[in-house]
Amino acid sequence: LFSLSRYFVLKLDSLKKIRTVNAFGTLVLIYLFCNLFLFDVRNSLTGNHLNDIIYLNIILNFIIIHESNRTFKFSAAIAGIVSFCFFYIHELSYIYNTNVIPDNILIFMPIICFSISASYGSYLIFSKRKMLFFYSELLKEKNLMNKDMNLARNVQESLFPKIESIKGIKFSVFRKTTNLIGGDFYDFILLREGDIGIFITDVAGHGYSSAMVASMIKVLVSTIPYQLKLQPASLLNYLDEKISGEYKSHHASACYLYLNFKRREITYSNGGHPYLLYSKKGKDFETVEINGTLIGLGLKNIVLEEKKITFEAGDRFFLYTDGLVENLNSRNNFLETEELVSLLNSLNHLDIATMKTELLTKIQKVFDDLEFTDDAMFLIFEFED
Repeated sequence: LFSLSRYFVLKLDSLKKIRTVNAFGTLVLIYLFCNLFLFDVRNSLTGNHLNDIIYLNIILNFIIIHESNRTFKFSAAIAGIVSFCFFYIHELSYIYNTNVIPDNILIFMPIICFSISASYGSYLIFSKRKMLFFYSELLKEKNLMNKDMNLARNVQESLFPKIESIKGIKFSVFRKTTNLIGGDFYDFILLREGDIGIFITDVAGHGYSSAMVASMIKVLVSTIPYQLKLQPASLLNYLDEKISGEYKSHHASACYLYLNFKRREITYSNGGHPYLLYSKKGKDFETVEINGTLIGLGLKNIVLEEKKITFEAGDRFFLYTDGLVENLNSRNNFLETEELVSLLNSLNHLDIATMKTELLTKIQKVFDDLEFTDDAMFLIFEFED
């Protein structure tokens, strides 16, 4: 009966009904055990009244403690009171029928044991209720945070360029964040006469704060004076002043490419970012090394160089953030720049889209199919006729 009552409780949709059935099941269980041990003064279950009392006390105390599994705060107390009542009703019946008064220990032992069990069970219930309260509050906070993070992700996603094609180049982009939002960002800046600016940054760290700074950088790049968009070193220097002035606790790596299609020339500057990888048509990728200091550190005179690269149709360029290579595999090894260049060269005969897919597959193999531990991003683009 007790087991069946517990089974049917699971099908109830009212908390009041659940508590009522639970209480009834406990009452029935206690009554049955009291009758089982003290049902007849002439026929003891164990052959000894003292043993009956001891065994019954052990069982009833177990039932009381078991009630601490409930969340109703009076479950253990009710079980203790019911056990006390049924036990002494049967014990008084025994005394009345036999005229045998048991030792004081037999009279007072149940009172002490039931009180201790009921108190301990109630303590467990209140502790559980307190933990459940904190858990529910944490769950609410988590849901609110997830809602805010999803909103922040949608806002950040809206800042990324929605351009699907650009005249003069073919491109493909990969982005991966360790959280819903991250500090890696890129942008295409459409300039006059069909020229293009390509900007990529990696804000130190990941999560909310990095995403906020990356979003702020996006706004700065969009509103920066037009002339600076034609001068990569000046643009990065401008960003350094703004970030160090307003976000002193953050810094970032960044690089900027100004693509001049009329002169068929790229002007490139790098602020502490992984080097640009460049492949002339039909040739291997090579590293374009250039000096540059991280932006946002508050240095008065940051080191920034500019380099000019002429391009032709079929030339390819590869920009990436350090999260793509700074990921440990099972052998505690990183993907070195030289190995990345080697992977790119092995895939250089493929078209841009296929090259992106195959490169990710090979990188995953290097990292034993482990997830990236940092935000990762790369951009491949190729000049068209």
